This record gives sequence, structure tokens and C-alpha cells, in this order.
Amino acid sequence: MIKEIKNNNELKIKHSYSYSIFSFSRKIKSQAEIMGIAIVMVLIMIGIVFVIKFVVLPEKTNTKKAYDQTQLSANFLSTSLKTTTECNGFTMTDLIQDCAANYGKGSYRYRCPDGRDSCSFLNDTMELLLNASLNKMPNVKYDLYICYWDQYNQECGTEEGDIIGEFKKGSCLSGRIEYESQQYPIKTDVGTRVVQMYIC
Repeated sequence: MIKEIKNNNELKIKHSYSYSIFSFSRKIKSQAEIMGIAIVMVLIMIGIVFVIKFVVLPEKTNTKKAYDQTQLSANFLSTSLKTTTECNGFTMTDLIQDCAANYGKGSYRYRCPDGRDSCSFLNDTMELLLNASLNKMPNVKYDLYICYWDQYNQECGTEEGDIIGEFKKGSCLSGRIEYESQQYPIKTDVGTRVVQMYIC
């Protein structure tokens, strides 16, 4: 009888030991599954963050670059428009006003000593100014227009005589290039003209 009780106790111990090992391994499996799910969730969250950062949110513009471009275009335009030319001492602004008022008519109020009209002298002088400044900067591209500004479409007009000067180095308006723009209005006898510069 003592032998039977001893055998029974051994059997119970073996059974409880195997049960505890089985339940312990089940707990480990459950914990491993939970850890696996947690790792998958973390990877999904990291993926979502990358998608939001690089695909959904627009790129931040480089503030310093934008500021430098704005200052460069503003300084160039304000200086060039005040420049006194060799055409009887007229400023570039004077030449723009005369060119806009008389474009295509053949009769200009301002004639230069070398015989050129205000439009020809304006365009040649602007080309010289650009060659002496912005064209020497290898990383600077620009589009510069002297034109009638179409307020509705927010661009230079498309009629004959709307654009009296157009200068480009590269192109800021083609494709998805980030650019800064500067605009100077000039009153003329035929309405306001603008000097519009895009720089990139």
C-alpha cells in the first residue's frame, strides 16, 4: 500500500511537472506571438511615418536659399532700373516708359546719339547689365520680362507689344523648379508695365 501511494505520488508529481512544462511553453509561445505582432505593428508605424514625411508632406523650401534669391533679384532690379544710360542720360525706367508708349509705332520720343530707339537701347543695355552680373554666377538661372501684366492670369500679356523685353538664362518656369520672383511696376502713358524676374 505504501508502495502504491508512493507510485501515485510519483505519478502526480510527473503529471504536474509535465503540465507545468506544457503550460510554461504555452505561455512562452503566447508571449512570442504577442512580441511578433508588436514588432510588425512597430514596422508598420515606421513605414507610415516615412510615407507621410517623404510622400504626403511637401518639401520644405530652403529658407536661406529663398531669401538669397529674393534679395538677388530685388537688388538687381532696383539697381538696374535706376541705372543712368549713355542714351542722353535717361534711366532704364525712362527707356521702359518710352518703349512701352511707342512700341511698334516707329516714332519714339527718345532717340539715342547712336541712332537706336529706346526699345533697342533698353534691350541691349539690359543684356549688358545681366552679362556683367547674373550671367557670371554659374548656379543662378533666371527669366526676366518687361511686359504688360495680365492681372487676371497673373502673367505677362500675350498680345502684340505686351512683352517689350525678354531675357533668360536657363529657365525657371519650365518643370517643377522652385523659384522666387520679384516684380516692379512702372507707370507709362499706356498703362502700367512690370519688370518681372523669376530667379532659381
